[in-house]
Amino acid sequence: MFGKQENDINVFVSDVSEEVQPMRKMLNKILVRAGVNLLYPNVAGIDMPKLKPEVLGNFNFADCSIHLLGHSYGNGSANGKSLSEEQFDIAKAKLKNNDFKIFVWYPENAINKTLDENQEIFINKVRNNISGNMVFSDNLSPIIFVEDVLSVMKNREQKTYEINATEIYFIYNQIDQEEADDITDLLSSIADIEKLNVVQNSDEDYSELVAAQMKESKLTVVYFKKTADWAVPFVQQIWKKIGGASSGNQILMIGDANTPENAEKTLSLPNVESRIISGELIPLEIKVLFDRINNDE
Repeated sequence: MFGKQENDINVFVSDVSEEVQPMRKMLNKILVRAGVNLLYPNVAGIDMPKLKPEVLGNFNFADCSIHLLGHSYGNGSANGKSLSEEQFDIAKAKLKNNDFKIFVWYPENAINKTLDENQEIFINKVRNNISGNMVFSDNLSPIIFVEDVLSVMKNREQKTYEINATEIYFIYNQIDQEEADDITDLLSSIADIEKLNVVQNSDEDYSELVAAQMKESKLTVVYFKKTADWAVPFVQQIWKKIGGASSGNQILMIGDANTPENAEKTLSLPNVESRIISGELIPLEIKVLFDRINNDE
């Protein structure tokens, strides 16, 4: 499927907890078959070494890092963090290099172990710190995950997107398409709408497309009903992509309160309005914010 690739990629593979060691071993084999260079751990490594200066030295040669998350917090480093969290923090510090990328793989439904408290805190930390050069995947297939890594790392050409001037840019996950269509049908009578259906596990770089379209839109809406775990990191990612607090683009992240677990799925970021309200009121809420933006012009 992969074959040997030109311009081999140097990949740092992070430490993992015991229950996902077999998945890491399989991931390593697939990466090697894909033609990448593994800097750490070694290809056959089952037992992870302690965090050492020479390991961090190898990290400095990496083009990207991969972080496989399990349900146990794992072995600790000298400062009390797990090696997995320690290495994620090191990778985050490298993001100041715009060419470096982080790939996080969390195949949650394939891990047969209860999630412990410290690891839950760490996973939430990762999810809440998704940025422009990070990719978070929960796909169960290591082959598809590696294909996603290769797609991002091998694609060096800047894409040109078809952008349309519009009033409301409405973004939703394909899982919520039926409800999203109902909302946009109601809104179409009061505003021009450009819709984006985000397809699960697509190799499309949605952050680039969204950043380009937002420049031609008055209001960007990210809607969710059953996909809060996608929406929150997605908004964080595009917010950082467009310049964060310095951007003049207005984002509304709006979730359906008829899904009980959405109650706590809010964000507090400059230029981001965050709402969880009953589904039948969502079109009205969007209209209120849209009218406010028009009145402020």
